[in-house]
Amino acid sequence: TLNIKSGNDYLFRANGSVINFEGWMYVGKHMGIEEDPESLNELPEFAEGEKLDLSNLLSDQHFTQPPARYSDATLIKALEELEIGRPSTYAPTISTIQSRGYVTKEGRYFVPTDVAYVVNDLLVENFPEIVDYKFTADLENDLDNIADGKKEWVPFIRAFYEPFEKELVEKEKTLNKHDVTNLGEIGEKCPECGRPLIYKLGIYGKFISCTGYPECKYARPLDAQMDADGNEVKQDYGKCPDCETGVLILKQGPYGKFIGCSNYPECKHIQSFQDKIGMTCPKCKIGDVIIKKAKGRIFYGCSRYPDCDYASWKNPLPQEQRESAEPAESSVQKEEVSQIA
Repeated sequence: TLNIKSGNDYLFRANGSVINFEGWMYVGKHMGIEEDPESLNELPEFAEGEKLDLSNLLSDQHFTQPPARYSDATLIKALEELEIGRPSTYAPTISTIQSRGYVTKEGRYFVPTDVAYVVNDLLVENFPEIVDYKFTADLENDLDNIADGKKEWVPFIRAFYEPFEKELVEKEKTLNKHDVTNLGEIGEKCPECGRPLIYKLGIYGKFISCTGYPECKYARPLDAQMDADGNEVKQDYGKCPDCETGVLILKQGPYGKFIGCSNYPECKHIQSFQDKIGMTCPKCKIGDVIIKKAKGRIFYGCSRYPDCDYASWKNPLPQEQRESAEPAESSVQKEEVSQIA
């Protein structure tokens, strides 16, 4: 800790750290997992009582930060503290939440998807006793007792399943798929029928749809550009090279955005789409940094790959530029997602 005194009124303090033993950091480096450099701030050398000149004074306001997102290690630690699962089930649990699309990975951290918020909200509202932490922890202990021969499994399963089956049948009658996938109104009217537009959850994520569906089939992606009359402006990427009559437009699929022909399904021409973040590659200084996905994990790479092999698990764009690059409706989406949570 470095304390810098200015006159009799002000004290400036800087905190840093020095690594004495790398431990798991050494392993992480060889696995391509680098430690956050900001958490390893190393202070310059100063002698006690040394006089310093003030070269610059920067004022910066800080706000309370939310808890860090879970990584593999911190999620397993939380499961252990809640007595949920066993060492043999930790890996399948993490694999399942990724394969079912509940989370994506940005760097080392899990980020919940819209599907996760909807499923969590549905289960907490309709099956609170099943998703309670204590239920899962107690169930683990009961299963251990069954494995040790201390408890009969048939009466135990019957005591749980018979009332649960009745509740499940009731919920199947009362729950409406439309209510589950409806994420709230967006404050606009449908340009085709005049009914309210809503955020809706589909197999490829969240989109905007008309409440009059299926009578009215109006729908558009969240990031669609609108003209002054409220009509969607579909940017075209030139004429289709296959059919030569359609135009290439941006579409959304199960693996992200892609460019396809407007004459689909008659013409099935597709090509990749480079999702740029608005930054030149820091390595080659020629290509653009684009968002990529591999095995469910999001990372950032150079558009000139394989000529340039730049890649990063972290978004290299400065935080202030990331916030300014967010679409105008993002604040509405965040508010709506927080209400779901």
